[in-house]
Amino acid sequence: MPLLTRTNATRFVTAFILVVVGASALLAARAPADDNLIDRFLQHPSELHTYEAVRHMEAASLGHSGWIEARTHYAPGDGFTFTVTASGGSGIINNHVLRPILQREKEMIATGDSSKSALDKRNYDFAAGERDADGTPRILLHPLRREETLIDGSVLVGDSGDITRLEGRLAKNPSFWVKRADIVRSYARIAGANVPVKLESVAEMRIFGRATMTMTYAYSNIDGQNVSN
Repeated sequence: MPLLTRTNATRFVTAFILVVVGASALLAARAPADDNLIDRFLQHPSELHTYEAVRHMEAASLGHSGWIEARTHYAPGDGFTFTVTASGGSGIINNHVLRPILQREKEMIATGDSSKSALDKRNYDFAAGERDADGTPRILLHPLRREETLIDGSVLVGDSGDITRLEGRLAKNPSFWVKRADIVRSYARIAGANVPVKLESVAEMRIFGRATMTMTYAYSNIDGQNVSN
């Protein structure tokens, strides 16, 4: 079995950075409840919510696992900032997989690169899909380009018009080492905003096998409103 080294860790983080940042543009995506769901979905303006949240992140590969907790803050004028407050497990996982994910997210938001994954007609074709098992409407996402920050998958839209789940895979593998990267991102309405609450990803790596990453969000403030967990 290959050893987990810093070099190998950078191959894992490539996939997970794009999964996290590729989905970040969907932070405020919302679809009003309407018979013509797709048209209404596309007509609804995006809302970038200011927030403060503690993220708990875990990753595992090659028999090693690690976790970190970080206080995060985002505001349209200030960008994204984070401070790691606790960690445990593998130092290589923590320092060369999880922390770089947050750092790269910060950089991509600062440079505006996250707009390349926005859920709109610049990046996707949309189509009605089969409803989920519980009857929740589904909108299919067809990327217009084979790029690492786009998702080939779907979003589920609840009765309230909120996105409840995004699921799919990266439209293009980010490197030779990544055979496939799948994502499931769950959303909830908190303090009047439709925000992500959990991200789960599995990357199938050449030679190194499966690598997993999970991230949860515990919000303390959204748009200036305190949130109690």
